[in-house]
Amino acid sequence: MTVGKFYVLFLFLFIFSLAAQAQKSKTQLQREKQESLDKIKETEKILAETGEQKKNSLGELSALNQRISQQETLIKSIRGEISLLDYDIIAKTTNPGRQPRKARETIA
Repeated sequence: MTVGKFYVLFLFLFIFSLAAQAQKSKTQLQREKQESLDKIKETEKILAETGEQKKNSLGELSALNQRISQQETLIKSIRGEISLLDYDIIAKTTNPGRQPRKARETIA
């Protein structure tokens, strides 16, 4: 084997090994690309679920705020009734012959 043929054979094997290495790298890059795309899809799915949970949480918060408002209205109404009853109790104790306020209103 002459030195020239040896160099040609060596050069051919070197180029072939580079091509094989490049193909391996291309396959590896494609696999990594697919893995990245899969992770992105999973992340988007998690974000969508989180967004839905946020909407549900905001809906629950709104419902709770309405409930609190209704309960505050009920408390005000009960306090008003208590005030009327207190007034009637004071009126009866200071003037025992006097009819309670509601009774007077229905008679009149």
